[in-house]
Order: sequence, then structure tokens, then C-alpha cells
Amino acid sequence: MIKRIKLLLTFFFIITSVIASASITKIDSLLNILENNDGIKRMDILHQITDEYMNSSYEDAIKYANELLSLAEEKEHLKYIDLASSYLGEAYFYLDEIEKSIEFFELFLEINKKQNDIDGIGSAYNNLGIVYRYIEKHETAIQYYLESLSIKEKLKDSAGISSTQNNIGVLYFHMQNYNKALDFYTRSYELEEKLNNKSGIATSLLNIGEIHSYLNNYNEALSCFNRSINICEKIDDKNTLEGNYKCLFEMYKRKIDFQKALYYNELYTKLRNDRLNQETKNEIAELEVQYETKKKEKEIELLNKENKLGKTIIIILVISSLAFIFLLILLYKQGSAKMKALDLLSVRNNKITEQSKTLEKLNNTKDKFFSLISHDLKGAIGGFLSQTDFLAEDFNCLSPEDTHELIIRLKQSSKQLYELLENLLEWSQTQTKSIKINPEKFNLKILVDSILSMYKELLDDKIIVSIVKIEPDINVFADLNMISTVFRNLIANAIKFSYPNSTFTIKAIFSNNLIQVEISDEGAGISKKDRQKLFKIDQSFSNPGTNSESGSGLGLIICKEFIEMNQGKIWIESNNTNQTKGSSFKFTLKPAKTLTNK
Repeated sequence: MIKRIKLLLTFFFIITSVIASASITKIDSLLNILENNDGIKRMDILHQITDEYMNSSYEDAIKYANELLSLAEEKEHLKYIDLASSYLGEAYFYLDEIEKSIEFFELFLEINKKQNDIDGIGSAYNNLGIVYRYIEKHETAIQYYLESLSIKEKLKDSAGISSTQNNIGVLYFHMQNYNKALDFYTRSYELEEKLNNKSGIATSLLNIGEIHSYLNNYNEALSCFNRSINICEKIDDKNTLEGNYKCLFEMYKRKIDFQKALYYNELYTKLRNDRLNQETKNEIAELEVQYETKKKEKEIELLNKENKLGKTIIIILVISSLAFIFLLILLYKQGSAKMKALDLLSVRNNKITEQSKTLEKLNNTKDKFFSLISHDLKGAIGGFLSQTDFLAEDFNCLSPEDTHELIIRLKQSSKQLYELLENLLEWSQTQTKSIKINPEKFNLKILVDSILSMYKELLDDKIIVSIVKIEPDINVFADLNMISTVFRNLIANAIKFSYPNSTFTIKAIFSNNLIQVEISDEGAGISKKDRQKLFKIDQSFSNPGTNSESGSGLGLIICKEFIEMNQGKIWIESNNTNQTKGSSFKFTLKPAKTLTNK
């Protein structure tokens, strides 16, 4: 910032004017005052410093809140114990130190009970509910929410009651207790109706519709979604509208109505992208506003200090020589701070530019991928249509054996088409970030055995033997649904490319603190040149199987996405020296941790 300095009568006047124009932050001012105060006044200043740091540095907020708590406990001052414990609980929560967050929120609850502060007790229960919900201890979170709900009912806080009922419904939904979730969602909806809160009504209808969708009550679900959409469009509530489109996409996917699923997925993706773009613009605008606001504040502060110059001339004349040295140091620090701010703004602008280039590159890659996958879809659907046309036109001329053979081909074509569409939908979810990873502990051998049983018919048809070399005590920590999809794709590939009367092997070993899984076959193999095309969406690669089975190559792309989302790696190795016979796919998973007594 350029500081305006008035020319006065002497050199000393110039020095004192510059000193008066030097600006310091509110926190620096409070810290200077803090050193000369104790007792209640010191606690009040510590409270203000902590409150300022809660907006910029949680570590510094914790430092001064701890000092406030120690001093308040020494003086037995409940008000400041209340404030300090609340700040500490919130700061540790945002730093992801959950145990400490719970400790101080429980202290916050205890102090409010001692003060008989009903509103404060309700806030404490609500905060504890939020923390336990974050660490997925749903039963405990519900108990705290119910306590909070009881207090809000005593206070007749209708809006608060509705919000808490909705939060409890969300918890029961995640616990898959859909009936209880529906009960609390309905109660919240009835309150929002009485309050005539359109936004709350739209949200409640969305939640109720989602429950009906999971209970397969599709007509009720569709009715709720449509009512919610109508309200959202009237009040321009795009966030809830986005949620409706996502739920409709998931509902039609479960109903295997891929045309409507794709339609609502496109609507959901468009709204989501618009929202993310707007959020980026808002962040840039907010930075600009903050910069201009601080600039104006410092200019006002400068003017105020210049107006007080006349009152400070006598003192400044005495300390002018020392003040000159102080001024140089202060100006250096301010210049450094300004350069850091400008550097930070430049870094953020560069980051946004890089993100835009990355997004453009990803869009180009996806365009190429969609052109490739559309060719596969067209071929699969075309083959299916040609077979049905042949069956329809020449049905009376076909022998029972020919008819049966044609029906088997139709079954195979429809199954391949279904698998292609299923893989495409799963891949689209990973790209829009709508698929959530839910890691859990599960037994690897049990999973593999259950998936192999799904392919028994295919194994018997090609007379292929599967060999499983997985110890029964190997447990992994990953998303069960994602890893199931990975095994289904890789096992299907192993069967597809294995010759009749052959074997393929699935084994798992510990390697470098990870579980390394290997699925190897004795089939046609993949050349070194073609292996370089695997796992890439912008390169088309799919060879027919040993019985001329077709594919799209999308399954391996999904495998790579899902393994990397679970913090693993996937690769292919050759089974022999000529690099053409047999394939061996390998990937890593995190082992499940076991508790031991110390």
C-alpha cells in the first residue's frame, strides 16, 4: 500500500508522520495489550485473540484458548471456561483430532449444565452429535441429537426441531434403517409445511423420495422427486434440484432403465459442473473483496493516525531517533507481508490456470474415449438387432436346434451389452465423483469364492478349472463393492482369454506391507505393444476371446480407477519370455489392521 506522508516543518515531523502511518493488525494490537493485563481483562483479551485466530489459524487459536482455559479454571470463571472449551472442541475437530474435540465438547456440555444454560446445553449436544456422525458412530450421534431435539422442543424452536429431525433421519438412512429414517423425514416435512418453508419442504421431499427408492416403492419415490423438483424450480434451489437428479439417476439404474438413468445423469452432471464453476468464481471474487477491504481498512487507519499526529508531536520528538530505526524494521516487515500476499494470489491464479488446462485436456481425452465406446455400443447393439431380425424373419424355417442356438447367441449378446452398459455407468460415476468410497474390513477368500460361483456356468462351458491360492485369514480394508467389480472384470477376462481344458490361478501374498493379488491365465496372452494400450481411456484396445467373445476394454479402465481410489496399484506382467502366451494381472490392497494388546 502506498502511504501518504504530509510534509511538516522539520525532519523530525517527517519521521513522526511515517511512524503514525504504520499499520498493525488487530491481533498484533491485542497481543501488545495482553502483556500488560491480568485477571478478567486478560481473559477477555485472550477470548478476542482466540476468536480472531479461529478465522485464520486453528493451531494459534488452540494455543490462546488453552491459556484462557487455564486462567479461567484458576479463577473458577464458568463463562470463560465455557468459551474456551467450545473453541478448543471446534478447533480440534477441524484439525481432525477427534478425541480431543470430544473431550472439550464434553467439558463444554458439563459447564453449561452447571450454569443451567438450556440453549448452551442444546448446542453442546448438537456439536457432539456432529462429531460422532463424522466418525460414523451413528448410534451415539443419534443419542446426542435426540437430547438436542428434546431441548429444542422445550424451547418450541420449530425450525431447530425440523433441522434436528432431518439430521436424525440422515443417520438412520446411513444405518440402512429406512423405516426410522422415513419416520423422522416425514416429521420434519410436516413441520416445514406448517412453517411454509419452501426450501425445507423440497429437501424433505427429496429425502422421503430417496427412502422410497431404496424400498423399491418407485411410484411413491417418483411422486416425491417430481414435487421436490417443481418447488426447486420455483424458488431456484439448484442444490436440492441437483440432489433430485442424482437420486433419479440411481433409481433408474437400479431399475435397469438405462435410457432414463443416462438422461438424469446428464442433468445431474450439468448442474454439478455449473455449481463447481460458480464456486471457483466465488472464491476468486472473495479473495479480491478481502484484498480490497484490507486495503481500505489500512487507508482509513492511516488517515485516523494522521489526524492524531498533532497530539503526539511532543512524545515523538523525544523518541524520534529510536523510532526511525523501528520504522525501517516495520516497513521491511510490511513489505515482506505484502509480497507474500501477492505471491499467494499469484500462486492461486496459477493453480486455477493449471486446473483449467487440466480440465480441458481431460475433456479432450473423454471426447476421444466416448467416440471409441460409441463404436463398441453400436457394434454390440447392431449384432443384437441383426440376430433378432434373423429370428423374426426366418423363425418358421429354423429347426429347433438352430432356434436354440440362435437364442443362446442372443443371450450372450444381451449379456455382453448389459456388462458394457454397467461398466459405462460405473465409469461415469467415478468421473463425476458421485460414487463414494466406503472402506471396510472383509475376507478376501470369501469374496473370491462368492464371485467364482457366479461364473460356474461359463467355467463349465469352456471346461476351465480355477485355482484359488488365498489363505483363509487374509483380510483387506477397502470398498467391498469396488473390489468386487475389479474381481468380476479380471475373472471374466481370464475366462474369456483362456483356452478350453485349461486353468487360471488367483492367489494373494503379503508384499511390502500390502496384499498383492495376482490373476493369471494360460490363454492367448497380450503382446508388449498392446499392453501399453491397457488402462487408457483414449486408446481403443479389445481382442476377441478364445471362443470369439467380444469386449470393449472399459472393464480394465474401471479396475484401474477403483484400485487407485482404494490407494492401490494395478499392472500386467508377461508369463514367459516371448511375452505372447498367458497374462498375469496384479494389483495391491491395504491389509486390514488387527488390534493387539500392548
